[in-house]
Amino acid sequence: MDPWLYILAGLAGLMYIGAPLVVLSTLKQAREPVFEELDPDSEALPKEVVAHLVESIQALTQDGFVLVNYYEPQGLGSNVKTYLALLENRAENDLAIAIGMFSTQGGALAAQSLHVEFSNLFEDDSSVSTNNSPQLMVTAPLPRRTVGLFPLEKDPRRLYAIHRKLLERHGGTKQPSPAREGLVQYLVASVQREHRAQEEAGYFRLSGENFVPTLKGAFLMTWKLLPPLSLLLGWSRERRGRALLAELGL
Repeated sequence: MDPWLYILAGLAGLMYIGAPLVVLSTLKQAREPVFEELDPDSEALPKEVVAHLVESIQALTQDGFVLVNYYEPQGLGSNVKTYLALLENRAENDLAIAIGMFSTQGGALAAQSLHVEFSNLFEDDSSVSTNNSPQLMVTAPLPRRTVGLFPLEKDPRRLYAIHRKLLERHGGTKQPSPAREGLVQYLVASVQREHRAQEEAGYFRLSGENFVPTLKGAFLMTWKLLPPLSLLLGWSRERRGRALLAELGL
C-alpha cells in the first residue's frame, strides 16, 4: 500500500476522531451563566467589536430599538470571549442582540463571528429566531423552533425586516418581554432553556455546574464543522436562505 495513503488515513483519523475527543474533554458551558456589564470604551475591547456594536445600534435605532446595555457573558464556552449589545423595541415587543465572538486559543483574540440576532418566544412555547452569523449551526435542530439563517445579509435593518416577515408567517401571540430590569435574567433563562433542549436531544449532559457534550454530541457537532460536511451544510444553508427569501417576497 502506498505510504501516502497511510499518512492520509492517519490525518483523517486525527481530524475525525481526535478533534471530537478534544471537544468532548474541553467544552463546557455554565449551568448558571453570568452577564457582566461591559464598558464599550474599554481599551481591552477589540476594535472590530466596538465598530460592529456601534454600527448595529445606529442602524436598529432607526427601527425603534433602544440600547439596554452592553454585556460580556461568562460561562458560555471554553476558549471563547463573547461581547454583546442588547436592544429592545418595546412598541413591537422585540429584542435584538448584536454579538461579537472571539476565539482565545493561542493567547490572542481571533474573530469568529460578528452578527445580529432577533428572537421571539410565543405563548405556545414555540420560537422564531433570525440571525446573520457566518458560523454553521452545529447543535441539534429542535422541534417548534424556527431559525432563519442569513449569513450574507449584513444590513441589520434588512435582517429585522426578514425577521418580522417570519413572525408574520408564524402567527400566534408573542410572549411579552420583561421589564428592563428583568432583561438580563431573561437572557440567562434563554441560555438555560437552550441547554435543557440540547440535553433532551442528547447533545449535552449536566456535569456538576456545567453542561458538557455527550459522546454523540461531541462527534456530531465537530463533524459538522469539518469538510466535506461543513461545505455541504454551508451550501444547504445558503440554498434554504435564498428559497425562504423568495417565499417571503424579499
